[in-house]
Amino acid sequence: MLGESDSAVGIYESGLKLFPKSGHLYLEMGAIQRVKGDLEKALGFYEKGIQVDPGFSSNYYWASKLFCISDEKVWGMIYGEIFMNLERNSKRTAEISELIYNQYNNQIKFKGDTGISVSFSKNAFIQEGPAADPNQIKLPFGIGVYETTLALSMIGLNSININTLDTIRTNFINNYFKNKHDKIFPNALFNYQKKIIDLGYSEAYNHWILMKGDEDRFEKWLANNEEKWTDFTNWFMKNPLKVDSANSFFREQYN
Repeated sequence: MLGESDSAVGIYESGLKLFPKSGHLYLEMGAIQRVKGDLEKALGFYEKGIQVDPGFSSNYYWASKLFCISDEKVWGMIYGEIFMNLERNSKRTAEISELIYNQYNNQIKFKGDTGISVSFSKNAFIQEGPAADPNQIKLPFGIGVYETTLALSMIGLNSININTLDTIRTNFINNYFKNKHDKIFPNALFNYQKKIIDLGYSEAYNHWILMKGDEDRFEKWLANNEEKWTDFTNWFMKNPLKVDSANSFFREQYN
């Protein structure tokens, strides 16, 4: 704040030697780089904070915002939703709800009666296993799994709003597990979403995630589904997404 960012970095680095799993210190390191305009370095610190301190929400918040202005919006979608589950009732929660909704609205395009364009990733790099064993080839998650599963989940739909996105998001999780993507790309958030679907709470959960992006339709849905909403929120309060060293998600897990 005094304009002495280099001194601050040295102090934070000393702090990380003492507290190597402090998400808050990585958050501050990321903030310095973000203010300097080096968003790639900032993301590196935020993601390291997510990795070492998965229960600390603020690194997910900033990682989501920065990825959503990059070519790799897929990570912003996942980090943003994890953030919302960790920090449920704040101004930042409402901001990320609107951000996630807008990403769906902006990156999904319907072309005519049957055409669909989905654009959440530009990375087409294919990872190969030992000696290029075809059984060890790993498709890029964003283009090869996320976008293709999302497109498959929109068959029969031709518009984006909170109600159609509820259907799309539910289809996405069901297709993700049906096609066994969870075996190659396990995901703590998707596991939690699958549990919500299996318990019958997905409609309410999806409307909660997206409510700030389409508030008029959310209010209309809520007026007609008060019992569903009450049942969900009662369950939700007692069964939060638990994120810790044994159950977490960060992008490097897929490399």
